[in-house]
Amino acid sequence: MKTVKVEHKYSHGLSDVYAAFRDPEFYIAKFEGIGDRNVQVMEHGEDDDGFWIEIDREVPADAPGVLKKFMGEWNQMGQTENWSEDDDGCHNELELHTRGVPLDISGKMFLTGDDSGCVNRVTMYLKSNVPLLGGQLEKFGAIRTQEGLDAEYDFIRNYLDSRGGT
Repeated sequence: MKTVKVEHKYSHGLSDVYAAFRDPEFYIAKFEGIGDRNVQVMEHGEDDDGFWIEIDREVPADAPGVLKKFMGEWNQMGQTENWSEDDDGCHNELELHTRGVPLDISGKMFLTGDDSGCVNRVTMYLKSNVPLLGGQLEKFGAIRTQEGLDAEYDFIRNYLDSRGGT
């Protein structure tokens, strides 16, 4: 199993950042903004405790030689996020499923802060049970996950800056 951890600091307040994450249109803009295509929000809902969203999209693979047999040039990915709020901040449990690729990806996000700024602590877990090549698939997946999280961070900061707020 591979683990990827990042910490994204925002100069925008917790309520502004969390409001962006609550907006289904934000996910479409974010994923298209980082190079994915055919982005669709399949389901979205809210209740008193938080919200959930399911997104489907195509992501570029750019897989190295031996891993190309598991991946196409573009891969269909489903993502489900379940957000909740409490006194400590906003929590997200997420699952990603790349159709036809034997790699399980899950993660957690923890968004904390106040009106002057916030931090999103992200931990992603990648696991493949493929004999012999599973480790290479996990390593490649971890590299692509890190690249994706970096791209999302840049997009989110620009997105928030373009909308003003704190």
